[in-house]
Amino acid sequence: MWQGAQAGDFRIVSSELLLLETLVKPLRTADAVLEASFRALLLSSHELRLIPITISILDSAAHLCAATGLKTPDAIHAATALAVGCDLFVTNDHDLTRVPGLAIALLDDIVQRLHGVRCGTAYRWSKHGDNDSEGHHDD
Repeated sequence: MWQGAQAGDFRIVSSELLLLETLVKPLRTADAVLEASFRALLLSSHELRLIPITISILDSAAHLCAATGLKTPDAIHAATALAVGCDLFVTNDHDLTRVPGLAIALLDDIVQRLHGVRCGTAYRWSKHGDNDSEGHHDD
């Protein structure tokens, strides 16, 4: 997937919430090397755009929580994907399949079909990064 983004086939986008979610473990374990690696990947990568959490996204997330029972972080990620016109939301979270209008690909299913193994990693991406109407961080 990363190679496809590097080739310009699609753009990987996620909510800024991904930064918080990703940094918790290296901060908890005082792993400065892993923390720096995550920061570099998430904040300096040309292949990934983090979308700011806006009032509009929070409002949409609240509606998703109410309608689908999603947990707040999942609703923020889903609302962000919907706001930027995400073509495909790649995740391992089955709960996100309840979001109307959001095309979901379960990474575990893809990996199992390709390689016959299960995994626990979640990625989110969009083919049309130019639709990020809520804004983004420039490199």
